[in-house]
Amino acid sequence: MYLAFRDIVFAKGRFALIGGVVALITLLLVLLTGLTDGLGRQNTSALENLGASHIVFAAPDDDGDEPSFTESVITADELRAFSALPAYQSERGSLLMMQAFLYGISALVVVSFLTVWTIQRTRDLAVLRALGSSRGYLVRDSMTQAAFVVLLGAAAGGAAGAAGGAAVGSAVPFALTPMTILTPVLGVFVLGLIGAALATRRVTRIDPLLALGGN
Repeated sequence: MYLAFRDIVFAKGRFALIGGVVALITLLLVLLTGLTDGLGRQNTSALENLGASHIVFAAPDDDGDEPSFTESVITADELRAFSALPAYQSERGSLLMMQAFLYGISALVVVSFLTVWTIQRTRDLAVLRALGSSRGYLVRDSMTQAAFVVLLGAAAGGAAGAAGGAAVGSAVPFALTPMTILTPVLGVFVLGLIGAALATRRVTRIDPLLALGGN
């Protein structure tokens, strides 16, 4: 643990960079998640506020009668059509696709940064191996380092997203709920840990001979 936090203090600029990128990705995910949920609620809010168990829209069969909301009927095909409006589905699908891309980008950013960082400190890790440190210790140290940086970045991005959502909530349909905040933060954190695990595989193959000048 000591080595992980010592590296963060020593190379705080590099870790601030990766933490800032994670924070920005989390911020975008929080805003997109809140916007997706807000748009869905806006499209159905008027109907939900009626408090009715069933809502039907149709003209009466007899052309001589006046349209009656309480006596109207709807077929099963019409019900399925209302449940899958193309405009709403395509709108929501586009936003969900953006979220998926951002989740993937966050994992790739963490993998790329930690892979480069591990390569740069390969000789230092070899010294630790030569001094008797186990592979498990080096992996735990690297994972602790990654978890700390990703958690700080995701938390900062989540806080900024919550503040931004509160600020624009009156201008755009933004749903500010615990789910729209915590889901992106936890998602980025978990994907960051998975990416860190992939990046730190190199640690398990460090040769102690490198500390003695071997190739």
